[in-house]
Amino acid sequence: GHDLGHTPFGHAGETALNEVYAPGFHHAEQSLRLVDRLESTRHGPGLNLTFEVRDGIRNHSKGKAILAGQPVKSACTLEGDIVSVCDAIAYISHDIDDAIRGGLITPDDLPRDAVRVVGTTASERIDRMVGGLVHGSRDGAIAMEDEVREATVALRAFLYESLYPGEAIHREITKAKKLLVDLYAHLLEHPTPDSAAGSPEDSLERRTVDFVAGMTDQYAFHLYRRIFMPSAWPA
Repeated sequence: GHDLGHTPFGHAGETALNEVYAPGFHHAEQSLRLVDRLESTRHGPGLNLTFEVRDGIRNHSKGKAILAGQPVKSACTLEGDIVSVCDAIAYISHDIDDAIRGGLITPDDLPRDAVRVVGTTASERIDRMVGGLVHGSRDGAIAMEDEVREATVALRAFLYESLYPGEAIHREITKAKKLLVDLYAHLLEHPTPDSAAGSPEDSLERRTVDFVAGMTDQYAFHLYRRIFMPSAWPA
């Protein structure tokens, strides 16, 4: 459940909604709102999840701090801390894979010492990182073996220093943010039965954020085209 509240276009969409919605937006809080209020059962609003699960959803973005051994308010359970670290393992490995496949980097661009430790393929990286997590956790604490942790941190640093700030990614992030900002503004001015659905106790802004955050990438594309792009004449 940790990413149920994620917007279209991932963190780009999250940033866009956080900028236009005055109370702010964070996908972990939205995930919790979804399971507490927006989803419902025959017994009423919310899924009636345990405190521990809800806490794990709220505090799942602590992987960097846990890996670095920094003091941080982590989840209240060891399972929650495992989710935080595994979330980092997943995005580090798959973002590298996606970037190589997209031609943004080559395998030779990766830190060599880190690659030597965790391998060159996505499956090798995940296997080595998870193994390091299993063998490094003991005495009631979730941690990685030192060598694997250092390699994991080095790969994460490479992504944030050399890949994410790149012009190719920044250009697409700018487009994605504009798309969501335009949709949000339009739906506030021209609410639809879907975008205005929800509890009348919530403001229209809050309900519109819920609607936009719940879109998939493709749904957002489709709706943007329908609202802002002229229809093509049939051939």
